[in-house]
Amino acid sequence: MTKARCNPLWQPIPCPLSDIEGLESWLGDMAAQGLVPVTIGQNFARFRCSQPKAVRYRLNAKPAPETFLESAPGTPDGEERALAQECGWYYVTAVGDFFLYACEDRDAPELNTDEETLHQVLDRRLRSDIRRGYAGILFAVVWCAWNLYEALRIDGGLYSSLLSGYALLALCWVLLGGFWLVRLVAAIRAAETTQQRILLTRDYHCTATVRRSLRLHRATNLMLALALVIIAVLWITLDRSRDIPVSDVSVPTVSEVFPGVSPAPSRHPGSPHNENSWASESPSLLYRLRYVRQRGAYMIDPEIGQYRSSWYYDADVYRIAWTWLAEGYAREQAQEAGAETIAVPGWEHAWYAADADPYGGQLLVLQDGKEVWRIGYDGGQRLTDALDVFART
Repeated sequence: MTKARCNPLWQPIPCPLSDIEGLESWLGDMAAQGLVPVTIGQNFARFRCSQPKAVRYRLNAKPAPETFLESAPGTPDGEERALAQECGWYYVTAVGDFFLYACEDRDAPELNTDEETLHQVLDRRLRSDIRRGYAGILFAVVWCAWNLYEALRIDGGLYSSLLSGYALLALCWVLLGGFWLVRLVAAIRAAETTQQRILLTRDYHCTATVRRSLRLHRATNLMLALALVIIAVLWITLDRSRDIPVSDVSVPTVSEVFPGVSPAPSRHPGSPHNENSWASESPSLLYRLRYVRQRGAYMIDPEIGQYRSSWYYDADVYRIAWTWLAEGYAREQAQEAGAETIAVPGWEHAWYAADADPYGGQLLVLQDGKEVWRIGYDGGQRLTDALDVFART
């Protein structure tokens, strides 16, 4: 005898609950694999291991509540169970607006289902699915629009948005919106198709139409899982930066670029962290960023009336997942700063801007393959006079 498969015990439900034939057929297939349902929720079902066997499953509609304040019973009453047992059926669990029964006797008569009540339940289920579908689509559209707005507001460009994660979050919400849309259409079609049939005489086996419905539902579950995985990865990697030694970053320091220039000493001699010279590492889904920040002595800027460093040196080293993304990001950064194309040995592309920010800072952007260097400097010397320091063999 074939050994029952015990893992996983939780399975995604591959069809809407209003697809009666699809759900009953799927449960029968699972029983043939040695998995017997214990509880069935909206999207997942829990199974226990058993011997593979042929089992018929039937969904019987719960009695409708007599008043608005009442709710449908959680389990069938004793009379309903007794009638089912007389026909060879036993109660398994509640499934939304239905009770699930099972029968292992192939010669047992069909479970006597109330046709009118079953259609009433399908009407309620259809309205509920429509409300949930529209709510999910609206939520996904709003969040997608918000993420796109944040991407353009903060990052200003497509490639920067991809690296920051906002564009990927927008893609996730597009996937979620598609998931809800497909689920909504599938639920409506399943309910309407079921309502057009005489349910008491339907053939309880998985037809080609039902199997196509199951495959479509599995595809939407995969879409949902992909979106959730991307969101989870972005959430885990968000703001996961850590301090590292400056020597661990493969970029020249300010002293190597301009001999004689060095960061100001720490204002907190007893602290292990010098706020005028430090480095950090920030991994993300599509890149790994290591950067160095070095500052000169702080003084009051008479134009703004606030303290600012006499000079700054910012060096970012990106290791990006794909070459096309690295090149696009580097080119985008250069265009935003109004940089001109220059030549630096060892780099495929290089750009330089002499006035890249409101304070007159310089910007040097270098790209080769998947690696991008972004060097910002605001001091008394020019980065173009030290290009040989950034050259690579």
